[in-house]
Amino acid sequence: MTPAPVPPPAGSRRWAPWILLGLLLVLPYARLLTFRVVNLADDIFVADLLGGELPARAAMGRALRSGHLPLWEPGVYTGYPIFASGGALDPISELLFAALPPAAAYDAFLLLMLAVAGFGAARLARVLGASVPGAMLSALVWAHGGVLVSQWRHLGVLGTVAWFPLGLSLVDEALGPRSEGPRRDRALVLFAAVVGLQALASFPQSLYACLLAYGLWAVVRALDASRDARGRLLALGRFTLACMIGIALGAVQLLPMAELGGLSSRHGGLTWEFATHWRYWPPNLLALAVPYPFGDVSDGTYRGRDIFWESHGYLGLCTVPFALVALWSDRRRAVWVLGALALLGLLFALGPATPVYRVAFALLPGIKSFRIPQRFLFVACGALAALAGLGLTRAERWWSGRASAGTSRITALHLAAAAVAITALDLGLTQPRQNPLSDAGAWLAPPAALRSLASEPVGRLYSMESSAVHQRAFGLARGWSDLAPYRVARELIQPNANLYWSLASPDGYAGLITREMEISWGAMSPTHDGIARGNYRTERDQLVPQGGFVRFLAMNHVTHVLAPSPVQSQRLEPMPSGSWARLYRVRDPLPLAYFVGRAVAAPTDRAAAEWIFSEAFSPRREVLLHAAPSASLPPAPEPGAPTLVEARVARPSNAELIATVDAPSAGWLVLAESWYPGWTATVDGREAPIVRANINQKAVAIPAGTHRVAFVFRPRSLARGAMVSGLALVCLVASAAFVWRRRPLLSDRA
Repeated sequence: MTPAPVPPPAGSRRWAPWILLGLLLVLPYARLLTFRVVNLADDIFVADLLGGELPARAAMGRALRSGHLPLWEPGVYTGYPIFASGGALDPISELLFAALPPAAAYDAFLLLMLAVAGFGAARLARVLGASVPGAMLSALVWAHGGVLVSQWRHLGVLGTVAWFPLGLSLVDEALGPRSEGPRRDRALVLFAAVVGLQALASFPQSLYACLLAYGLWAVVRALDASRDARGRLLALGRFTLACMIGIALGAVQLLPMAELGGLSSRHGGLTWEFATHWRYWPPNLLALAVPYPFGDVSDGTYRGRDIFWESHGYLGLCTVPFALVALWSDRRRAVWVLGALALLGLLFALGPATPVYRVAFALLPGIKSFRIPQRFLFVACGALAALAGLGLTRAERWWSGRASAGTSRITALHLAAAAVAITALDLGLTQPRQNPLSDAGAWLAPPAALRSLASEPVGRLYSMESSAVHQRAFGLARGWSDLAPYRVARELIQPNANLYWSLASPDGYAGLITREMEISWGAMSPTHDGIARGNYRTERDQLVPQGGFVRFLAMNHVTHVLAPSPVQSQRLEPMPSGSWARLYRVRDPLPLAYFVGRAVAAPTDRAAAEWIFSEAFSPRREVLLHAAPSASLPPAPEPGAPTLVEARVARPSNAELIATVDAPSAGWLVLAESWYPGWTATVDGREAPIVRANINQKAVAIPAGTHRVAFVFRPRSLARGAMVSGLALVCLVASAAFVWRRRPLLSDRA
């Protein structure tokens, strides 16, 4: 039987604990309230936030302010389907980044997620019968614990995981012992909305873990509700329907992401070796209860064998003891299920250290799409946070029953308040160092090289050795205890950071990219560095390009190169950079769109790469075509046919491009932007097929003469996802209208 929470006092005193909780949640991170700070937490070879998600979301906000959906971003990877990246269609993120500058939007997002996490955890604890101090303890442990604090750099993860306790509380309210009538139905509607927001966030691995936990919780709570078999099946059916509506709400994000995943090297699932390449270090289990037993990445002292911020799960000194108290003294099935969730979360996070994850990897559908098993750790931490609140409540009641009459409740409240205060102080002192907040103006200001480029046309800028320079800065900074090395390193513009200043780069940093982007520019992979990065070497503190490296940059409309040391190439012209970084102008780069008269079939990507880097290849005369339809091949030009003719380009939006070209003969219009499904082309108003060219570019066959070629990005995955999400939204709104207008029956009031 679930113990009823102690009735709250009347009047303003009822809200006092929750106002205090709000203050405690914000206090360690009060600088966020200035809305002018950014988080400088680093990731060794790149900054996941400052050089990854934040500039991408800034670009999305810029697109929305211009009146366009953030579908295509030409500023990275020579064009990237940004609508398919995590969070691109998240309504919370879209509203904030469209309305506010990047730093202010980020700060507001963090404050909102702190509130969602904290008050959601408090609600779960109260639904399960915790006292007010117990609920406050759960809230602080979850919102300020290591697993959430470490994800401030991963907005998709944070935007998914923060809702987890609230989701559990709504499942409990919908299927638990007191779930009847409108109360049950309202909880189901709200649960569907929470799942929808998690799906839109969107970090599929975290969503997957949440759904597994919700499912287990739902089954047990339905069994615990003392219904007959038919009633239990109906309850689980309603839960399943709510999950389906929530997932369908996220289809507008999930379907495009699935399409991109199918075009990536992850298609068909990851191998066991790759999926568990980064694994949880088992001794780190001690770090759940003891702060930094093996050192701290923020000051460069961490001695563990895993990625610190993926494994950091410190929950405070009081949490594990109180969780054990709950498991020992509270015999309710719900408490034991929380214990099971904590255990399963830990076993999944341990990955290959136990056979459990190996069995799950073989049997559970969809799990082979994910890497880094410790990303299931949040399930364990969320369950332990709830158990800690229940354990504190049991300790309060135990003390009240044994203390002298008249003073028992005051004494118990004092002890509970002390536990909350100790936890707030503990987490408030030990966790903020994981997110060094600094003035945004200094870090988002344009580097010196951009001032040097202000006076000349710029196509794309390529930064050589950017990851290596960042890795050296991480070592010199001792994590991020000294920010000076990062101030120096930022002059060599990192992938994605170029988006802050509307500058284009052929490189990028994203969790999912197509195989063609990976072949060209490399990826976050231990096995593939890309043909660009793999075609220069370091000799005597100089960078020496090999083969057709500079030609490859030039044919991708790269007009300038930044490098940390001198580059030995006759095709690169040195120019002033205004900083320590070396700035070069590429001699004779190819335009963004151009005509060539000759086409060569490329049987494989490997053969295409070898041909592009051979001396025989001339991008000014020919284009390599992949799987070109024979009907679209124009007649081969005679020897001595005209070479490259530059096209005049207009860009109404990122998802539209119009090229006008005077073709001296039949041939091909080549567009130096990434090939991707969803792009359509018309030549003088007539539809024309787009052929993948030069590994990761587009080409369209055109006859001789002056022609207007219009490219438009209309991804079918987005249209299908929008249709599914729209229908789900109609169902959700209709359900909410019906449920909230419905009056409870007499049996519901009883």
